[in-house]
Amino acid sequence: MRDIWFKYDGDWIMRGINKSINEGTIMGLLGKSGSGKTTLLKILVGARKPNRGRVSILGLNPRNARGLLAYVPQNPSHAFYMPTVLEEVMDSLIGMKGLSRIDAEKAAQDILNIFGLGEYIAENPFNLSWGEQRRLSLAVIAAYSPRVVLLDEPSTGLSYKDRKWVAALLRGLRSTMVVATHDVDFLLQLGVNDVVEISDGVLVPVSCRELVARSELSMVLYGREMMDETASCDVSEILRRLRHVGDN
Repeated sequence: MRDIWFKYDGDWIMRGINKSINEGTIMGLLGKSGSGKTTLLKILVGARKPNRGRVSILGLNPRNARGLLAYVPQNPSHAFYMPTVLEEVMDSLIGMKGLSRIDAEKAAQDILNIFGLGEYIAENPFNLSWGEQRRLSLAVIAAYSPRVVLLDEPSTGLSYKDRKWVAALLRGLRSTMVVATHDVDFLLQLGVNDVVEISDGVLVPVSCRELVARSELSMVLYGREMMDETASCDVSEILRRLRHVGDN
């Protein structure tokens, strides 16, 4: 992202945003409601055009990065358009990986079994629960393994168990990711290695220590002394333990 400016209803919500994201990075994008998180994701995916500035995805204009780039909206059902769960995944395999219909059907069944959706292959995606829809949206992505994934509030409406499962799945994709969220605990479970916050139209870096200090879960596990600069705080160990809470 280079010098991104964006105006909405007469107000500048982005003021010269600059950010480079290394391949393989999982970046958290924080910000208050209305700060521009979703708009920035839409600019990155090519669905919105900035008033000024340029975006490059793997050296390409986002509109030319089809097959390399995936966007998962906050409401996963907004991305569904096929009549059955099976066909949602098949369409991804046929369109993005060029599989034959026979091969795509077998591969889609295998993927849906992995995602715990094997019994719903004939269901309309809109009949699934919120958590199941989220799993389906991620199954579609996993089907063609894009190199860059943009996610808008991926933990919204999920139980703790499903949030933990989604975080583990996303880590396993090994894609470059930008995750827009207000859920600090989810970012910690995800294992982000870069975090920024949109504030007054610019991106402000958020340190690992600050992220941990904002986490409700880490406060329960470790207490408020983590916020004391003099307190001993092994951040990497905290992140590791947070990702494994509930395993036993």
